[in-house]
Amino acid sequence: MAMKFIGGQNLGAFKSLAFTVLAVVALGLCQIWLWAYVGQVAETLHSRQTEEQQLQDLDSRIISIENTYEGQLPLLDQLTVVFPKDSETSQVVDRLEQLADKQGVTLDIKDISNKADVPKDSTLLPVAITCHLTGTATKLMQYLGALEHIQELAVVRSWGLSVAPPLPVPPAGAPVSAGPTHQMTMNVVFYLQR
Repeated sequence: MAMKFIGGQNLGAFKSLAFTVLAVVALGLCQIWLWAYVGQVAETLHSRQTEEQQLQDLDSRIISIENTYEGQLPLLDQLTVVFPKDSETSQVVDRLEQLADKQGVTLDIKDISNKADVPKDSTLLPVAITCHLTGTATKLMQYLGALEHIQELAVVRSWGLSVAPPLPVPPAGAPVSAGPTHQMTMNVVFYLQR
């Protein structure tokens, strides 16, 4: 005769019930582990997608920077016009002389000096040019205005305008020429690349 348990159940039914409870507990534990695993995999997947998106953004940013760099490369050559090399000091002096010829004034360079206090790590070297100009007041002021618009960076540190000394009286019967009526002394600083 088979043994009877509480409620009149036999051992086979008890084993079946115990196995079912054990299976439900095991499935519950598996479900908890699966939830943790799925959460971890989802987090890893999200991290990878975020990293891939960041890499794509970084790649597009790098391409944009390269395009901008290549687009601005021609502008770099223009800096050599604005800031000529220090070996091209004669170019700056020529620019002053050409401008004087164009404005119809005479130019006499008195001094060229590069003895300015600049930091040792500076790539720009200021070159001061002191010059004496002669011409009419209008033309001298036009020269000063035109000097502000030359290619190279030029700063007029000081300038002075005065009446020129009178011309000697011509001999009798000689044509009288209307000579320069004013003089200008100015100090111009150009910045050259070392």
